[in-house]
Amino acid sequence: MKAHISITTDRLVLRTPEEEDFDAVAAFMSSDRARFVGGPREDRFDMWRGFLGQFGHWGLRGYGMFTITQAGRVIGRTGLLNHVMWEEPELTCHIFDAKLESQGLGTEAMRAARLWAWEAHGLNRLASFIHPDNGAAQGVALKLGAQPERETTLLGKPVHLWRHPEARP
Repeated sequence: MKAHISITTDRLVLRTPEEEDFDAVAAFMSSDRARFVGGPREDRFDMWRGFLGQFGHWGLRGYGMFTITQAGRVIGRTGLLNHVMWEEPELTCHIFDAKLESQGLGTEAMRAARLWAWEAHGLNRLASFIHPDNGAAQGVALKLGAQPERETTLLGKPVHLWRHPEARP
């Protein structure tokens, strides 16, 4: 049985994922909005395996992606990824609906997840691997005080490693 973790911010609740989140995740992964995070995908079973990986991440690493909810509705996910091919843990965020962009929700969610990573696991000065064409993610990283550190590749694709500041200044 996995532990249930919940973080409340001014407008959001971040919580460990639940099976009921799958349809929202699958809708996101099948959309063009997922183009920088392995999508879009059409195979529902492939999406299900990826979704199950979230639970495995929590079980193996003790951290993973939180489901972001607003007023009880699933609107995205944020948290830490550290797959075997990652060079270090990554702080990331996916807001599922384009209509919710430019409201600061991703920034708010990532700030809370970053502080939790420090307090719960001592992870500090986290990285975010951002595709050079993902201007929205770059904007959020800047709002969080992250700076581009270097170019690298992830899963064979070019990315920039953005370095976050101290979680607690």
